[in-house]
Amino acid sequence: MIRPDLRMPSSGSVRRIYTSLALLVLMIPAIAMQFTSEVAWDLRDFAAMAALLAMLGIGLEVVSRLARTPSAWLIGMAGAIVMTILLWVELATGKIV
Repeated sequence: MIRPDLRMPSSGSVRRIYTSLALLVLMIPAIAMQFTSEVAWDLRDFAAMAALLAMLGIGLEVVSRLARTPSAWLIGMAGAIVMTILLWVELATGKIV
C-alpha cells in the first residue's frame, strides 16, 4: 500500500537539481587544474565526462517519468547511478571493482 504522504518528485525538479549537480561535477576538475598539476584533463576528458553525465541524466529522466511508486523510483534512480559509477570506474582505470 502506498502512503498518501509519500510523493515522488516531479521530473522538472529532478531535472533542475541534476543539471546543477552535473555542471558542478564538471567544474571540479577545471578548478583543480588551476591549483595543481596532478589534475590534467584535456578536451576529450571533459567531453567523455559530459557524455557520461548526459547519459545519466537521460536515465534519471526516464526513471522519473516511468516509475509508478516511490520504491520503483528509488530503485531506478539508484540503479542508474550505480551503473554510471561502474562505467566511470571502467573508463578511469580499466578495471571493474
